[in-house]
Amino acid sequence: MISRLNKMWLAFICVGLAAGSASASDLIVAPAEAPMYKLSNLRIENDRFGRSVLAVDYQLTRESDSGSYRVRISGKTKGGELNVIGFGGLEKSGTARIRINGVFGGGNDFEVYFVTDGFHPAKYLVSNMVRLGNPGSRTKARPLTAKEKESIARTKLRATPPASLPDDYLAVDQGTTLVPGMPVKAGWDGEWKDAEVISFKVAGPVVLKYEGELTLVSHPREKWIAVDPDVLSRARSTPEKFEVSVRTLPASTAIIPDGAVPLEDDVKLLPGTPMLLNEHGAMWKDVFVLEPQGDQVNLRYKNYSASWDKMHPRSKLVITKDVLSQLTSLTGSDREALEKKFAQNLVSGGRGASKTTFPDKEKTRSSIRHKQYKIDIPIPKSAQLVPEKLTIEKGTPLAACWANRWHPITAMYENEDGSLHVHWDEYSDAFDCDMTRDQLIIQDKTVRKLRRKTNKVGQDLKETLRTWTDSTGKYKIEAWYVRRTEKQVFLKTDAGRELNMPIEKLSEEDRELLPAWQDESSNPFK
Repeated sequence: MISRLNKMWLAFICVGLAAGSASASDLIVAPAEAPMYKLSNLRIENDRFGRSVLAVDYQLTRESDSGSYRVRISGKTKGGELNVIGFGGLEKSGTARIRINGVFGGGNDFEVYFVTDGFHPAKYLVSNMVRLGNPGSRTKARPLTAKEKESIARTKLRATPPASLPDDYLAVDQGTTLVPGMPVKAGWDGEWKDAEVISFKVAGPVVLKYEGELTLVSHPREKWIAVDPDVLSRARSTPEKFEVSVRTLPASTAIIPDGAVPLEDDVKLLPGTPMLLNEHGAMWKDVFVLEPQGDQVNLRYKNYSASWDKMHPRSKLVITKDVLSQLTSLTGSDREALEKKFAQNLVSGGRGASKTTFPDKEKTRSSIRHKQYKIDIPIPKSAQLVPEKLTIEKGTPLAACWANRWHPITAMYENEDGSLHVHWDEYSDAFDCDMTRDQLIIQDKTVRKLRRKTNKVGQDLKETLRTWTDSTGKYKIEAWYVRRTEKQVFLKTDAGRELNMPIEKLSEEDRELLPAWQDESSNPFK
């Protein structure tokens, strides 16, 4: 296919609605390991049907250190950005011809360059820019930020085995005896970390579970794995004594959660039966059964509307032992009650419904599967653990500890048990998870900002750091409400300074927030 690219149309162009060039934040100067192309001779040609085609010659000038870069065309006209659809592969040199779908949108004025995926939504610029006519100001690429450079360095480190073996360990090679369940050490961020052999193929990669991690990783035998000589001796003499500590579905890196089992073919499912789906990668999704159809099951995703319903193989599903026991043991009226209970999941499980998987409104902390990321490094002085009673808004910046450093996290929503569903900013959506607040930190200034937004009334003011204003509007102070008397209000700053002032000197808005005064001087229980 690639060998014929010079003779065929590579893509269609659609002109974006937004006029002007891509902003500097959308385009990044490519790192040294990315490929680089030289573009020249941008022109308009006619195909054999007389349709206008944009053509540009290219030459690969720098090979990529990795095969993961997918290069595509981008650019602009006076009418907006060029969104290229269906762009194919590239040889080391040739001509990319792009058929225009519809009007040019910017006349015969074009700017064209090659890009590849960078840090979403930004892209790497992997070529020079060529122009035809006057498409406007030249698009510029910005340099990598310090954070982006750190992320690239970390990715390189993860792809590099440790430099030397751990003391008294042997290197694993193609001839080394491996047994599922045997302990080893394996490369992790350039260091050695305790791991367990889960499975392997002859002359192929070894699937490992690292200690403390909830997903599996595949590594080559050589350079990446080391074994204790005593363990190796036992693996050769008594391999049956090693047992794998986790279970997975076939061809999956997702560890089956405790208390769950694979869905067998003979289990009769009811509409609304709660299940866990391993759709891809190492993540599990909460789903409900709509209708079983042979070896497939029509499923509804938790918190999604019916438009997302989809068929999946039974082999990708697991079921909790408790639910399985109910399905296989209950009969008569108990079975009818279970059918009604599960059917309710299809009513409450759609988009906008409660996040509770089961119809019961109360959800305990143990019923949500929290990811575990232990904090084992100092918390920065300007940060703190996420407070239990603090209302966390969608989009709140947080951080979590993993591999001896803090990783940026974005809060997505609160669960009923107070834990948070979060997105790891440096990783894809597949790593979104639930985490308890004692595993997350938040900047002190963000805490103050959220507390100021709360603006609760009455006794709840004691849990709200807010800005108080005097009656003239000239003076303000951030403080907590402590108590009030008939004519005085007592406040305390975040730094611990206590103060009181006449209520009549507060702004009208602040006075309305104060709880009503009750004279309890005669109350014998006070």
